[in-house]
Amino acid sequence: MSVLTKVFVVLVTVLSVLLVAVVVTFAANQENLRTRFQALNADLLVAKQTARTRQAEQEAHGDKQGERLAVLEIDKRQLLSHMAGLDVEAATAKAQIISLRTQIISLQALTAQLGSTGDILSKTSEQQRQELNGLRKQYDIVQTRLITVSDLVNAKSTQVGVLTKELRFAKEQITGLGKTNEQLIAKLHQSGITLEDESAQRPPFQASYRIDGGITAVEAIGGDVFVQVNVGSNDGVESKMKFLVHDQGAFKGTLVIDMVDLTSSSGRMTLVSDDEQIVSGDHILSGIEQ
Repeated sequence: MSVLTKVFVVLVTVLSVLLVAVVVTFAANQENLRTRFQALNADLLVAKQTARTRQAEQEAHGDKQGERLAVLEIDKRQLLSHMAGLDVEAATAKAQIISLRTQIISLQALTAQLGSTGDILSKTSEQQRQELNGLRKQYDIVQTRLITVSDLVNAKSTQVGVLTKELRFAKEQITGLGKTNEQLIAKLHQSGITLEDESAQRPPFQASYRIDGGITAVEAIGGDVFVQVNVGSNDGVESKMKFLVHDQGAFKGTLVIDMVDLTSSSGRMTLVSDDEQIVSGDHILSGIEQ
């Protein structure tokens, strides 16, 4: 039940109580006036009867009749005065009746108006109920979609976790292979043997033109920090290419690329200090126009 409907019910109840009180008061006043008028009529009849009796006695008794007539005249005047007062009270009661009838008419008009307002409130409540049902249906649809999306996110999260573990394992293998490769190269150098692959002996270098991008993933393995960036061979990135890593112009260290893909690449970080933290979103830059 809406607030307007509750207000309407309270107003109708209050007006009903007021109307009942007014009608009961009017009925009680009317009954009292009728009783008093009947009593006065009975007194008048008694007085008339008394007057007639006294008149007969005066005719029978002679001199006493004048005195009795005077007494009856006084009684008559008193009765007339009393009747005049009753007439005034009756006029007042009639005025009250007219006022009560006017109030009843006003209450009836107000009741009709409240009835019309109740119809409007009923229609408004029905419209609001329909809108609420529509919103509930939309909420159910959205909740169903949210559950579906949540299930998909959970599935993707599981896949990401598996891929992360596989990537960590692959990086550990790459690190191990890199260290083994460095040890083999050192032994070959000690033996006076040189490799035909120049990329293994090629020192880190910067690009001949500007290449910039951002770090998308960070992984710490042992004491080394490996990162993945969002530029690859399509952008001109090569193995052993050197990038400067910074955040809003603050230099954090250098990145040397080890593995290159079409749209991404990865490599090992050399930090300016052990306290430096590399996070996703840091910028990388290589090239002559730095």
